[in-house]
Amino acid sequence: PLADKNQTQALYQDMLSVTIELIDKIRQQKQRQIDLDKIKKVLSRLIEQVAAKNDYLSSISYFSSVDDYLPVHLLNTCIYSLGLGVSLGLDKPRLEELGVACLFYDIGLLNVYDLIKKSEKLRPDEFEKVKRHTQDAADSLRNISGLPQVVSIVVSQHHERFDGSGYPQGLKADQIHEFSRIVGLCDTYEALTHSRPNQKKLLPNAAITKIIQEKSLFTPKILKKFIETMGIYPIESWVELNNGEIGKVIGINKTSVLRPVVEVILDPQGKRLSETRLIDLSQQTNLYIKKALENKDIPPDIAKKLEDTN
Repeated sequence: PLADKNQTQALYQDMLSVTIELIDKIRQQKQRQIDLDKIKKVLSRLIEQVAAKNDYLSSISYFSSVDDYLPVHLLNTCIYSLGLGVSLGLDKPRLEELGVACLFYDIGLLNVYDLIKKSEKLRPDEFEKVKRHTQDAADSLRNISGLPQVVSIVVSQHHERFDGSGYPQGLKADQIHEFSRIVGLCDTYEALTHSRPNQKKLLPNAAITKIIQEKSLFTPKILKKFIETMGIYPIESWVELNNGEIGKVIGINKTSVLRPVVEVILDPQGKRLSETRLIDLSQQTNLYIKKALENKDIPPDIAKKLEDTN
């Protein structure tokens, strides 16, 4: 297992570099030069850490931000999907196939990049063009030798929905491959929790709430496992308790996702405590999370001190 979050961050960057290189090859129409062995080698390290329940990975994914949206979107969805795959009991060979599929699944967005970067709402004809990115990408992958067959399936099906309301074919329930249902859910969560030109990002608890409100779109068992795996509040996210104290989430209770382990750092007046204390909210029925906070809600000087001490 990795020793600390710095090494986890380094792994994330290694994986991001591989993803960026993959996208560049496809953008330049050099699919035959894609090194699948290199991708699988780094992916194997990622799977090892996801299987070891390294919660820092999902935390880094949530807080990640770069100018180029697509590689981060692919990688984050990959991390979330692998975590969900582990919870669903997938073995390592199937996790590897799922991971490879995740790095390719939304590659069709390259053909409509100008449209997804628009700040205004898409016209109907523009949206129809965006919807074609699934099949366009599936067609382009035929030039890559050695890709598992399931990759093109996930690419073409990741916008299909459990109730049949998705596209391009309107498949429903078990007509949709299990990997496509996993990736479709994780893709939705990733998109909701990261800013786009036409969308302000949601905090994770708000994203989960929105997904639950539209639960007919997702496989019930997969949705339940996703919430148990991700938790409502990511590691290192800030929360305010009902007593006014503020802290950081440092652990997720899989059987009680609304009640994580919190390191209380600030008193109700926003002043740093002389000694922080750990509270397992699953064991403290009188305390609960009043609301999730964004990093910008924390006084900059206090946030800086906390970073320095970490």
